[in-house]
Amino acid sequence: MINLDRIQPFLGKHSIFPEQRHPFYIVAPEYTRVSAGIKALHYLCHALNSIGQPAFMYLSQAQYNSHSPYARNLTNPDWNTEILTQDTAEHHYKMGLTPIVIYPETIPGNPLGAKVVMRYVMNYPGHLGGDTEYHEDEILYGYSKKLAEAVGFPEQNLFIPVSDTSIYHPPKDIHAPRKGSCFWSAKYEQHHKGKLLPITRQSTKITRYEKNSQTPREIAELFRTSEVFYTYENTALAIEAMLCGCPAVFIPNEHLTEVIGLDELGWNGFAWGTEPEALERARQTIHLGQENYYALCDQFWHQLLNMVNHCHAVAEKTAYDTPMTLGSISSAAAPIPLTSAAIKYLKRYGILGFIKKIFEVFHKYGIKGTISKLLDFGRHPNHPRMIKRIYAFWKENGTAATKAKVLDVIKRDGVLRILYRAVKARLI
Repeated sequence: MINLDRIQPFLGKHSIFPEQRHPFYIVAPEYTRVSAGIKALHYLCHALNSIGQPAFMYLSQAQYNSHSPYARNLTNPDWNTEILTQDTAEHHYKMGLTPIVIYPETIPGNPLGAKVVMRYVMNYPGHLGGDTEYHEDEILYGYSKKLAEAVGFPEQNLFIPVSDTSIYHPPKDIHAPRKGSCFWSAKYEQHHKGKLLPITRQSTKITRYEKNSQTPREIAELFRTSEVFYTYENTALAIEAMLCGCPAVFIPNEHLTEVIGLDELGWNGFAWGTEPEALERARQTIHLGQENYYALCDQFWHQLLNMVNHCHAVAEKTAYDTPMTLGSISSAAAPIPLTSAAIKYLKRYGILGFIKKIFEVFHKYGIKGTISKLLDFGRHPNHPRMIKRIYAFWKENGTAATKAKVLDVIKRDGVLRILYRAVKARLI
């Protein structure tokens, strides 16, 4: 049943049609449940639409067709996150509506050539790629107060509480015995090549890209039965552990020198370092941390309205004289780690063997034959966009340009990242 409060904003008006407002285009990778940053960007789009602000997702690192049967996989089907198309962008231009493009800090520059740019800084500039400084005309908002301070605008913060409390919640019996521990070290190990400490040697490792990675509900159940959760990096899993009644311990290291959301979250339910006193304090204050998180959910909507009003004020004064042309965007995110399958292939054949294999395929089938084989593979539901993108580029630009593009990709991403993609896609 729909509550009357839900329709109250629409009553007393002389039209049932929505007001024309400057749209938001949010640039992000396709949706994944395992990245808090990506979830936050997609939820931001949903939240804007929920309060009557037209917002669209522009997916970086992916080519897509809005009529494709696979398009739903790119966003969360439970959220209002429509994918931006060229037709929609041209409609906004004809209506005189200036788009407000929101880039995360991992996207360098202004690749869409937007007239109004809001930079949503969710990690320290340059830490995971992207620029270290931003254009003076950009509107800068931080995911937390510390990040907002880092870019010079301490009051412009937008903390999105993306942990789902319907999944991450305390056990029915909060006094039920707990045993063991679990930990998280993804970027610490894969990107920074950090070494694990003995304290996590017997812990259950939480992963996201492995074959047997846990689901959110499995992670929540692990948190509800574990005595402690350790993390070597800033992660929303610390919040989710606390919400499940499990104290979260941040293990200081050269890549983790402070907690990003400390001003918002406080220390209740969390510990800095592995000293017993700090852990006990975290355990005793978990209930206060949970109450604080619930309050942050209400605070978010006030921060969102302030951000919307700020961006609209800038858009109102900005002429939109040239329509935006949508194209592909690559983020400067951290390299994807090699899977066990990729490592196995490398051990067996080596990098030279991989390169030799590629030359054999091109020599035997030519570029047309190779693309044809890729198109056959493209019917696999997880990879049609990549194949269609290669084919469309070759059809429009020819063989020489396609070869040059491939070399550019190799130069940009490196052999190991491409190896990972090839092995994951079973192309080799």
